[in-house]
Amino acid sequence: MADKQLSEPLLGGQGVELQGMRTSTSLEFFSTQADFSQVGAMKEELTHASSYLKELAPVMIDTPFQGSALAMTKDEHHYVFGSREGRLGIVDRNTKQVTLDIDLKQGSIWTMTLIENDKYVLSAGASGTIKKLLFSDLSLVDEFTGHTDEINFINISSDESKMFTCSDDRTVRQWDLKAPESSERSEVLYYHNGIVYSCDLSLDEKYIASSSADRTVKVYSLNEKRELATMTEPSSLVWCVKIAGNNRFVTAGDQEGIVWIWEFGTWNLTKKLLGHQDRVRYMSLSLDSSFLVTAGLDHVIKVWDLKLGRKEITLIGHTNWVKFALISKDQKTVFSCADDRKVASWKIPQFSEQITHEHESEIFETVDASHSLIYARTSEGIISYNLNKERQQVLPMESWEVVNYEFTADGAYIYTFVSSSEGFRLFGWSLETNSRTVDIEIKQENLYSGIVFPNRLFFATGEYVRVNAWNIENMEKPVHTFRSHKGQVTKLAVSSNGKRMFSSDPSGVIKIYNTENWQEIHTLTENSSPSLIQTSRDNEYLFIATSDNELKIYSLETMNLAKTILNFNCSKVYFTIDNDYFVHNQGENLWIRDMDNFELITSLNTHKQLKDFTLTPDESMIIATSGTSTTMTSNPLKSQSLNIFGDTECLYDFIQYCYKIMTSQVEHNKEFDTWIIEPFHINALHLYASFNQAGLLAEAVKNHSPFFPSRSGHTPLGITIEKKFQDCIDSICTGLLERQKQGDVWALYHLGESIKGLATLNYGGLHDIFNHSLFRSEDLALPKFCLESAKLPQVLVNHHPIITQHDFPDQNVFTEEGKAVAFGQSCYRLPLTPGSESSIDFLQSILDCQNEQIYYSKIVSVILNMKWENVRWFIGVQSVVYIVYLVLLATYSIYYYEDAWFMIFPFIVSTVLFLYEGMQLYNSGMEYFDDLWNYVDIFRGLLFNLYCILVWFGIGGKVEVNQIIDGVSQTFTTSDYQSPIFTLAVLFSWLRGITYFKLFQRTRYLIKLIMEASVDIVSFFILLFYTTMAFAFIMQAADNIGKFSQCSEQDKALSCYISTAYKQNLGELSGDPADIAASILFIIICIVNPVIMLNLLISIMGDTYGRVKAGKVIADARELAGMIIEVETLMNWNRDDNKMSFIKILCEESFLNFEEEGVDVRIKALDELIGKLKDKLSENKTEVLNTISQSRNSIVNAIREKYVARD
Repeated sequence: MADKQLSEPLLGGQGVELQGMRTSTSLEFFSTQADFSQVGAMKEELTHASSYLKELAPVMIDTPFQGSALAMTKDEHHYVFGSREGRLGIVDRNTKQVTLDIDLKQGSIWTMTLIENDKYVLSAGASGTIKKLLFSDLSLVDEFTGHTDEINFINISSDESKMFTCSDDRTVRQWDLKAPESSERSEVLYYHNGIVYSCDLSLDEKYIASSSADRTVKVYSLNEKRELATMTEPSSLVWCVKIAGNNRFVTAGDQEGIVWIWEFGTWNLTKKLLGHQDRVRYMSLSLDSSFLVTAGLDHVIKVWDLKLGRKEITLIGHTNWVKFALISKDQKTVFSCADDRKVASWKIPQFSEQITHEHESEIFETVDASHSLIYARTSEGIISYNLNKERQQVLPMESWEVVNYEFTADGAYIYTFVSSSEGFRLFGWSLETNSRTVDIEIKQENLYSGIVFPNRLFFATGEYVRVNAWNIENMEKPVHTFRSHKGQVTKLAVSSNGKRMFSSDPSGVIKIYNTENWQEIHTLTENSSPSLIQTSRDNEYLFIATSDNELKIYSLETMNLAKTILNFNCSKVYFTIDNDYFVHNQGENLWIRDMDNFELITSLNTHKQLKDFTLTPDESMIIATSGTSTTMTSNPLKSQSLNIFGDTECLYDFIQYCYKIMTSQVEHNKEFDTWIIEPFHINALHLYASFNQAGLLAEAVKNHSPFFPSRSGHTPLGITIEKKFQDCIDSICTGLLERQKQGDVWALYHLGESIKGLATLNYGGLHDIFNHSLFRSEDLALPKFCLESAKLPQVLVNHHPIITQHDFPDQNVFTEEGKAVAFGQSCYRLPLTPGSESSIDFLQSILDCQNEQIYYSKIVSVILNMKWENVRWFIGVQSVVYIVYLVLLATYSIYYYEDAWFMIFPFIVSTVLFLYEGMQLYNSGMEYFDDLWNYVDIFRGLLFNLYCILVWFGIGGKVEVNQIIDGVSQTFTTSDYQSPIFTLAVLFSWLRGITYFKLFQRTRYLIKLIMEASVDIVSFFILLFYTTMAFAFIMQAADNIGKFSQCSEQDKALSCYISTAYKQNLGELSGDPADIAASILFIIICIVNPVIMLNLLISIMGDTYGRVKAGKVIADARELAGMIIEVETLMNWNRDDNKMSFIKILCEESFLNFEEEGVDVRIKALDELIGKLKDKLSENKTEVLNTISQSRNSIVNAIREKYVARD
C-alpha cells in the first residue's frame, strides 16, 4: 500500500488510463488480452477460466540446495543458480531436473550472470573473487581478483566489455573484461561507508547506482566520473537498487521492507511502497519501468504498479527467504529462487482494476459522478475533480448547513436543502452550464429533510409532524400538506416515476403517498428508525434500511414484504440501469446483488471504511470514498477482458485456492466463494462443479454462497448435470432443498434452468424438488375469499417473481366472504411459452423421465393441466375431424360402396389428416417414429388414399372369370386386390380412433391398458401356440393307433388336428376316444387347455390391469404430456420465445396445504391402493374357481355320456 503523502503514480498519462478504465476498456498492463465478451458456451467459459488460473499457479522445481543467486539462459529454458552451500547448478525448466551441479569451493554464491550467448557463467560470492566458468560443464576458464571481501553483485555492459561489481569491502568497481589476465583489470569507482549490497547499471550505461549498509543510495556518473547524489531517507540497511529504464527514477529496498523511489535528477523522494514485512532482498524493473518486482525475506514476491498505483500483487508459494526474482523477456513471468531449496516460475496476474487516491486535506461526505467529473461534498462546498484527481471548480455552500444533498440520476443537476439562522433554502446547480439554477427560500418553521421530484417541477420537505409538497415555480404555499407523523420527518424519498412519495420518522413509521392525487395510501411500521428509503428503477420494489441493520424489500404494488436481508448497514443503494443488479456499500466492501432474488453475487474489498459510493453514468466504474480517500474500481459486471474481482490483497491466495480445486483436494474457504471471474461471470462454485468437488459444493450451498448462472446461463448445477457428476448434483440439490425447508423460499430460484437436465438424467431426488417447488404466499394484503361459483384453481404464468392480486385478470371473482382461497407460486422460473423450443424440450424430459414419482407432484400436475387447457381445443377439433372421417368411411361402406365418386369426401378428410401427420414428421424429425400410433396413422393414410386411386382409375377392381365346371362354362365376378386394401384401411382407421379416448380423463388410462395388454399377452399367445401344436401332434399320434378324433375319419391332415386343438383351447369338447387310454388322454387335454390356459390368461390380464390401474396418475400424465407436445410442436411461431416464467396459482386453501403431504398421508394412500388390489384379486380368484368348477362338471358329464353310449 502506498504511503499517504506519497501516493501519486510515477509515470505520466495516468488520466488517459483512468478514462479508459471508466469506459470499460480494461487496464491491460503487460499486453493486450483477447476480448472474451463473446465467449458463450459453458465449456469455453470454464476452459478459458481454468486455463488462466492454472497458468497463474507457480511452477516449483525442487533442488538440493538453498538458492542464493539466479540467472536465466537467453532462451529461458534453464535456471542457473548459486547456493549458500557454494554449489552452482543448472536446472532444465522442461524436465524439472538438475542437469549439472558443481561445488566451486568458494563459499556462498551471492551473484552470477551469463555472457557471450550463454557460453560462460560469471559467479561471485563469499570468496571475494569472480570465476568465469564454461556453461557446458562448469569448468573454470578465468578468475578475476581485486575485491578484498565478499562480492554481492555483478553488472555487465551491453557489449560485454565491462563489468561492475560491489562488495563488502565498501567499494564499487569497474572491470575490463577484454584486458589480459596479467594486467590490472579493475578500478574502484567510489566508496560507501558500509557494505555495498547491490549496484545497478542504467540502460544507457551512463550511470550506476548502489545501495549500502550505511543506509544510503548513491548514483554515480560514469561519464563525469563523479557521484551525482546520495539519498539518505532510508533508516535501515539498503539491500537492493534499480535505475528506471528511462532514467526517470531510482528505486531501492531496505531492511524494514520499504521500497523507496526518488525522482532522477532532482533526487526528491516521490513515493514509498509499503507491503513487505521483512527485508527487500532483490528487485527487478520491467523494460518500460511500469512495474517493479521485489523479493523479500517475508517469503513473498510482490509486483508493484508504478504506472497507476494499483494495489500490488503478492506472489505466495515460497516457504523461506526469497533471494532473487527476475522478469522474463516477454515481461509476463517472474523467475525466483529461495532458501526453501526451490526455483520457481510465476505467471504475473493482471493488476486489479482498482486505484485508491488519498486526499490531501479534504474529507468527502458524499461522492457522485457525471460523464467526466467526480463531485464530492466537503465542508468547503461541492468540489468537482477530473479523473486525474485535478480540482476543477467549487460550488460554494457559504455558511449553510446541509440538510439533504441530491445528485440527480441523469447526472445533470445537484440539489441541496440547507439551513442557517436566516432560514431554509433549496439550491440547484446545472452541471452542464456550471451555474446555479435554483435558489428558493422555503418558508416553514423547521426543516429535517427534503427531496426534489424526478421531473424537477416539485419538491417535498419534512418538518415536525408534517410533509409539504411544493411547486418549484409557485412557492406561495404548498401544493399539499400531509399531517401523518407524530414526530420529525427525517427521511423523504420519491419513486423513479414520481408517482409515489415516502416519508418516515424516528419511530419507524413510514407513510406512502400517491402524488397523482396527493393522497396517503399506505403505512408501514418498522421496529427502528429508517436510515435509507429508495425505490428500484423499474418502480417494482421499495428498499428500506433500518438502524437495527436490516434491509426490507417490499413490492411497491402490493406492499408485501419480498425479502429481509440481515446485517445490512449501508448509506446508499444503487440500481443498475438494466435493473438486473443493485450495489450497496457495507463496511469496507462494495456488495453486488441480484435484483431477481436479492442474493449476493460478489463483493469488492477496498480496505477502507466506506462512507459513500457512486457509479459513472455508463456504469463501467465504481467510485467509493472513505472520507479521507477515494477508490476507483472497474465494475465487474461491465468487464470485457479476463479479470478476477474480490479482495485484492488476497489475489494470489485465491489463485492458489482455485489451482488446488482443479488439481487436488482443498479445505473449503467460504471467503473465496464471493470472488468472481469476469467476463465469464463465474465463481468458485462453478469451479467446484466443473472439477467434481462435491464436498466443497455441499459446504458452499450450506453457507449460502453466491449461486448464480454464468454469462452463458450455466449454473453450478447445470455444469454438474452436463458432466453427469452424480455426487455433485446430490450435494447441490440436497443443500438447496434444506435451505428451502428452513424458510429460504428463493433457495431454488436458479433451478429452473436445470430441471430439464435433472429429468433427462432421471435424477432420483427430482420428485422431492418438485414437491417443494410451490409455496404459499404469506402476503396479508392478498384477498382471502372468492365467489363460490369461481372455478379453481386458476393458473397463469408471468415473469415477475412476486404474486399479486392483479396478476389474475378477473378481479370480480374476489369477495369479502365466500370460498376461502390461497395464493401460491413456483419458486423458480420454467420455460412455459407454448411452442417454444425450451418448453417442448422440458415437456419431453418430463415424459421420458424414469423417476415416476414426479407425476404425483402438484407442480407437474399444475403445469400439464394448465397447458392442456390451452391446447385441448386443438385435439378436440382434430378428433371431430377424425369422427367425420369415420362416419364418411362407414357411410361409404354401407350405402355407397358402388359409388366411386362418394369416395371424394372421405378422401379429402383423410388427406387433411395425412398432411397433419406430415407436419408432425417435419417438426419432430426422427422422434416422430418413436410413437407406435404414428405408424398406424401412416399405414391408414397410405392404404386409404391408395384404395381411392385404385377405385377412381379402375385398377384391381371386380373382374369376370370364366370357368368350366362339369363340362359347363360358367362366368364368375371376383375382386382382385381393392377389397383387401380397403379392409386394411378400415381396420387401421378404426384402430387409430381408439387414441382419441385420451381426450377424456376417465378413459385416458384405458389407452395405456390396451398397449400394456398387447405387450403382456404375447407370452400367452406363445404358450397357446405351443400347446395347440403339441396337442395337435398328440391327437394325430393317437389316431394312428385308434380312433380319437373326427380327423381320423377324414384325410388326417395336420390342419385338421391343429384346428381341433385350437377349438379345445377355446373350450369346445369334441372327440371320440376309442379306449380307456384315449379317454384318459382326452381328459388331460380338456383339463389343461380350457382350464389352465384360461386361468393363465386371467392372471396375465389381471396383473396388467392392476399395474395400469395403480399407475393411472402416471399414465394420465404421460398421455397428457404426449398430446401437449404434439400440439406445441406445430406452434412454430413461438419456437424462439424461450423466456422463463413463474407459475402463479389462485386456489382453495387445501390445495396448498403442503404440510399435510407428509409420510402419514403417503402411507394412507398406499394402504388404500393395497386394499383395492386385494379386493380385485379376491374377485378374480372367485371367477377362476367358478370357471374351473364349471369346466370340471362339463368334462365329467362328457365322459359319462361317452361311457354310457358305449355300453
